[in-house]
Amino acid sequence: MTRILAIALAALVIALPARAADEPKKVSEQLAGEWKIVSYRHSDGELMIDKAKSRVVFTAQNFTIKLDDKEVSSPYTGDAKADPATIDVMPPGEIFIAKGIWKFDKDRLVICFAIGGGDRPKDFISTKTNSVLILEKVKK
Repeated sequence: MTRILAIALAALVIALPARAADEPKKVSEQLAGEWKIVSYRHSDGELMIDKAKSRVVFTAQNFTIKLDDKEVSSPYTGDAKADPATIDVMPPGEIFIAKGIWKFDKDRLVICFAIGGGDRPKDFISTKTNSVLILEKVKK
């Protein structure tokens, strides 16, 4: 009986690391790093920015966007298991949450945000109520 218990315990210990490895990465791990802005469509038009100076950085807790010489950092949360994956950004001083969705498209990250605290977008199309941000990872 003790031998069977020992074998079962050993099997459980061996299976635990494999199971953890199969779990999807957290949103912050998938998005972490610095991204350059390829395109930023806002309210059905391309936002005119200096792409050489503009970046998005994801850390474990913050979403920071730098457009030209202005920089804003906000906490964010997300759900990578949702379909499509979701992201919620809490802009500083705002009374709403910017609800969004995101996906990887080859080597690009595409994020669609509702403008002004509107309903979460259902697709990745820029409209009067949604903005679409297309990013590429900065290679170091």
